Amino acid sequence: MSEDKPNQPAAAGGRSAKPHYTSAAKLAKRCEQYFTYLAGESHTEDVTETLKNGTTETTQTTVYDREPEPPTITGLALFLGFESRAALYAAQYPAEQQAVIRRAITRVENAYELALFGSKATSAVFALKNMGWNDKHLSDLSGKDAAQSNPVVTVITSAQPLARSEKDVDV
Repeated sequence: MSEDKPNQPAAAGGRSAKPHYTSAAKLAKRCEQYFTYLAGESHTEDVTETLKNGTTETTQTTVYDREPEPPTITGLALFLGFESRAALYAAQYPAEQQAVIRRAITRVENAYELALFGSKATSAVFALKNMGWNDKHLSDLSGKDAAQSNPVVTVITSAQPLARSEKDVDV
């Protein structure tokens, strides 16, 4: 059995509740393999096109043999050898391995966060809310936040009136 792959006992159907990694470096390598896998597999092909003037133009295009996939927590858990995402969250590892897992989960979270800038952000919002994000502004209006939530606005009337055009401005 390769040391960078998790133990997969036959009794557990090929997956263990807590895969064993001998070091943080080996776990980090496996996490990186997951994100590399998500990029898909492709090759380039030359495409020759005949233009209106009779000349031909050859360009290269990318053809995917396996389409890229978005990262997911369950995908990460399965790739690492866990039986579920809950098992991934519950796994107790040494601190340096826990840090590797947290970083991998944060990379997945970052992909959801970046998806918020796209035209189809609804699923990213749903995923982030399930990861503990909140889209409501939470504040305690009875304590120190009360003064900040009701700022005092002062109107200064001693300034020059606003100019109506460039001609009204003295330089």
